[in-house]
Amino acid sequence: MSMIAKFVALTESDLKAVCKEPDLAEGLFLSHTRGPGALASKLGGQAQLRVMAPQIFERLLPQLDKLDPTARSRLEAQIKALTGKSLEEFMKNPGLLSEVGKGQGGDKPAASGIAPRAELSLDKAWHGVHYLLCGKAEEAPGDLAKAVMGGKELGDDPEGFSGYGPARYFKPAEVAAISQALSNPLVETAAAARFNPAKMEALNIYPGWQDDDEDKDWVMDALRDLRAFYAAASRDQLAIVTCLV
Repeated sequence: MSMIAKFVALTESDLKAVCKEPDLAEGLFLSHTRGPGALASKLGGQAQLRVMAPQIFERLLPQLDKLDPTARSRLEAQIKALTGKSLEEFMKNPGLLSEVGKGQGGDKPAASGIAPRAELSLDKAWHGVHYLLCGKAEEAPGDLAKAVMGGKELGDDPEGFSGYGPARYFKPAEVAAISQALSNPLVETAAAARFNPAKMEALNIYPGWQDDDEDKDWVMDALRDLRAFYAAASRDQLAIVTCLV
């Protein structure tokens, strides 16, 4: 299976909610994980469902016909418990989606729904980007090395929801520091000079490299995308959560 690096930017308050309930991290990467049956089986209690409902249901409702009976029954029960409505009523009235974020017994919203403010996929170029930034195949010190493989782990499951390790996060101040390091004009020059397919193959840099312009352009474009992503998140004072999926 492929290992793909995903990044999402979110507010610091949403990050605090995810840190408090690490199981919510998977919801940040819903559009990049497994199918609707697995997704429904992962939905936990009402607190988790209430926080993640807006983005969960926007992506899940169009796929309801693909759910197996057990997963569909579980989803129906969760919707009933949370909204007091049947699945059929929920599907007929999209406006109910806005009600999911409200707490029980009042009009004051609970968690507003943790939705990424921006998303980035480095696809399979992530390890190459990491190597070009710091010259290492593994984790290393320094802000440039942290950009792809750094961050504080969420939860205590060593495999994480994807099986490739736990999601990791950076607070806004850390995002700003990494963005500043990436913005140095010498970074791109050094990264391009570091591209050496033979050496990268010897170091087992994923996913494998050819000595041609196409591979170099691919990984350098991914590096630029990463730099732009951090710059935008830093500008908006957002946190970043990343994971291999």
